[in-house]
Amino acid sequence: LTLVGGDPGIGKSTLMLQICQSLGRERSVLYVSGEESMSQIKLRAERLGVDTPNLFLACETNVESIVAECTATTPGVLIVDSVQTMMCERASGTPGSVSQIKEATAAFMHLAKEQGIKLVACQMTVDLLGLKEEEIMEGVEFAGVGAYLADASDGNVNLFIFWR
Repeated sequence: LTLVGGDPGIGKSTLMLQICQSLGRERSVLYVSGEESMSQIKLRAERLGVDTPNLFLACETNVESIVAECTATTPGVLIVDSVQTMMCERASGTPGSVSQIKEATAAFMHLAKEQGIKLVACQMTVDLLGLKEEEIMEGVEFAGVGAYLADASDGNVNLFIFWR
């Protein structure tokens, strides 16, 4: 589980599409956008030269639909852009509320656990987001940036969740 944070417009979605190109050489990537249309993502991908046939796009905000798609297709990598746009049917509040973000993150983490995905939180990201280890859900390991990147490059599955 990787949380990518930063100010709006800083280039997180662009960076993730570039990562999709690289990861798509070896595994399937499902990129789910809750903020942009398919045509917007396609234009950015063309501008960046992202052309891997292993990249699959979905524009969706319903967490249960995303989990069902992942269960059916078992992508090697799931990228959710961004978690605060997601709506979990069993949670109260509107997208972006604390309860919705917690439930969406919990659902994605449960999916990862079901599919045997190792969950590692990058300590630097946790620190940058101002989180404490005890605030992170049970079952998540913590690692420095170097250790995390080594695990991510050797693993067959990663789960990215954008947080803006």
